[in-house]
Amino acid sequence: GRGQNASGFSTLKARADYAFSPAGNKNTVTIPVTGRAADVRLNIAANSGAPGGQIAEIEVVGTAAPNPDLTLTDLSWTPAAPSEKDAVTVKATVRNAGT
Repeated sequence: GRGQNASGFSTLKARADYAFSPAGNKNTVTIPVTGRAADVRLNIAANSGAPGGQIAEIEVVGTAAPNPDLTLTDLSWTPAAPSEKDAVTVKATVRNAGT
């Protein structure tokens, strides 16, 4: 996987062999991994039934990262008592109290 700000990929799961059996309707493989990644990449090392990798569909399911815990710590505006014709400048300080 690759983190959101990372330039390269790291290994989430070591290489392993998986068998497919179209005749037995067993065309699904679940590959459990752990870790946090913004992007995932699947490398196919070999295919015993064809010269290249064959994938009809891939699904990556995970738990989304927690939302930021944003807190407004300061708010001000000028002019202090604007009218509907005034240009208003707003200054806000927002703090992420989460992890």
